[in-house]
Amino acid sequence: MTLKKLKNINGYGFSLIIAVTFGLMQLAEMTGEPPLYILQPLSIAIYIFVLLFFANTIRTLLMRRRFEAGITYGRLARDIALSMVAAVVSGAGIFHFFGYTTLGTACKAGLSTMNDALYLASVTFTTLGYGDFLPCPGWSRFASATLSLFGNLHLAFLVSLVMVIIGEREAEAKSRTGEKKRQKSHEAE
Repeated sequence: MTLKKLKNINGYGFSLIIAVTFGLMQLAEMTGEPPLYILQPLSIAIYIFVLLFFANTIRTLLMRRRFEAGITYGRLARDIALSMVAAVVSGAGIFHFFGYTTLGTACKAGLSTMNDALYLASVTFTTLGYGDFLPCPGWSRFASATLSLFGNLHLAFLVSLVMVIIGEREAEAKSRTGEKKRQKSHEAE
């Protein structure tokens, strides 16, 4: 299996993981009594897979021969965008199944709403800060710390990817204008 096919499988598999995590959260919220003995380890595994996927995307971005393997800037941007969405959704799964609290209330795992968990994960990922929700001790705080770190890294790599694309287009435009000047000078001779 080539690296190009593997990256496509990663992207599609990643989209499936986002859908499964979101579906599990919805199912747990509808039943009211989620089977935490299954869902908590599964949400940890999905979250760790998301972090590893992002690490692989960074490795691909830094790889010198990425274009020989058929990896384009478009695919890297897609992988970073998928990684951003999956990090927020899987972080919300951690918060949903391990709990978070509002100010002045006790932590209760598995009793939070999905919308609140998605909100908390989004606020953590963008490093806006908390005002109404706090992660509970344990895996929720681990997810909170890593989500904020990876939120900053996602933004940095997205901005650097855009800057590299702009720089390459400017260099290409300069080489075309230089080539046109050389052709004109040869024609004038």
